Amino acid sequence: MISPSCAAKPPGDVVMEGAVDVEERVDIHPVRDYGGVVEAINDVTPNVRRLVIGLQRRLPFNPGQYVLLDVPGGEQRPYSIASSPSDGTRIELHVKRSAHGLATDCWVFKSLAVADTVSLSGPYGQFFFRPMRTQPILLLAGGTGLAPMKSIVRHIAETGAEHEVVLYHGVATQDDLYDREWFEVFAMKALIKARLCPSDIYCEDFMTCLPPG
Repeated sequence: MISPSCAAKPPGDVVMEGAVDVEERVDIHPVRDYGGVVEAINDVTPNVRRLVIGLQRRLPFNPGQYVLLDVPGGEQRPYSIASSPSDGTRIELHVKRSAHGLATDCWVFKSLAVADTVSLSGPYGQFFFRPMRTQPILLLAGGTGLAPMKSIVRHIAETGAEHEVVLYHGVATQDDLYDREWFEVFAMKALIKARLCPSDIYCEDFMTCLPPG
């Protein structure tokens, strides 16, 4: 009889291996629990709120990874880190409102306030910047999927990496665009090519604008 892995009992000693890709100049950071305090809350669109959380101790992570934020009631929700790893004592998260959402409508957009304490764990995820890969980088973000891309762009700018970066940010309407000025500064410095793509108009391109068709 074959038992499912969750019910199987090994007959002897075993060696557990995690699904971790080892790559040069990429650190593997263990998942740990963290406590922190909400330092800032800003509405960047009608349905997206930016949280800045000051942590009690530094959170090491690779740009592009995410954390699990503890929600009142015992649940957790994943949010990508938008800040740079250079200052792991403060992290920036982008939270999109979901109708009747336990984490959003019932907490982040309702009662969460500056100076509130929060808890989270991390870092998680295999999507992150790989500095030894020299190919051009294409970043495709939809909505708050911009967060990990922002972390990657920040890290590249801070470390002086010479990667060619093209960023697409797709949203439903112009009102859903955010951090436009921030990316425009990087585009003007020729650090990235940023293309903003609301579905209700033709894409805007800061550096390489092309006519429709």
